[in-house]
Amino acid sequence: MKKNKKLFIIISIIAIVSFIIIISFFMNSKKDSFTLSEKEWIEENKNKVIDISILSDIPILTYNGDGLLFSFLNDVNNNLGLTFNGNAYKYGSQQANDYVFKIVDKASDKDILILRDNYVLVMKNAYIYHDINDIKNIKVGVLKADVGVVKQYLDDSNQLVEFENFQDLSLSLKSESQENENNVDGVILLKSLVMKDLIEKDLRISYQFTNFTKDYVLTIVGDDVLNSILKKEYSAWSDKHYTEEYNKYLLLSIII
Repeated sequence: MKKNKKLFIIISIIAIVSFIIIISFFMNSKKDSFTLSEKEWIEENKNKVIDISILSDIPILTYNGDGLLFSFLNDVNNNLGLTFNGNAYKYGSQQANDYVFKIVDKASDKDILILRDNYVLVMKNAYIYHDINDIKNIKVGVLKADVGVVKQYLDDSNQLVEFENFQDLSLSLKSESQENENNVDGVILLKSLVMKDLIEKDLRISYQFTNFTKDYVLTIVGDDVLNSILKKEYSAWSDKHYTEEYNKYLLLSIII
């Protein structure tokens, strides 16, 4: 009986130790997932500042110098000691660096996809369209960069008013003056960009263009090693923190 009890204790200890070893192995393997060249790159660049062009004032992602993207970059700094200096630029203007956070039609294999977003139509009168073919004879505000694609979706009876940036496009939803040439019945914009207006102006999405999407991506040009490092870090970070951070900044974009 004593022998069986002793054997049971020994087996239990072995099982616990084995469990700890296995857990430690997986934890260390995650830490050591970087290749030798990647580890060397990290050590060589810890004391350097890495410039990156960041599309500014995107609700949830980069609004007022805060957001999901900055949360990720701060996490990289804490984990690896890499420091990033963000150079802000407006949508439609030229970015200053080869490392850039931007909007593209579709993320490439080398891009780090931060968010895939679809376009929506928001009408001042909150009218809801169930069929895209019913969207006719309205005056719609769109970004100049999006005009070509929007024309593929809308009937020719609709009048498009071009805006240089989404801030001015957003302001057009507030204008009620019929004499203003930029007065519109509604706007077509990425859902993430118009979210704040939906809450503040008590508006509703009139139609969702589910197939009309753009990708917010982090692109690293000319440095495959850094690109690989950030991809691995983003994969780990997004698994743990993406949903929580997204919801946090979604709430902040509404109340601020």
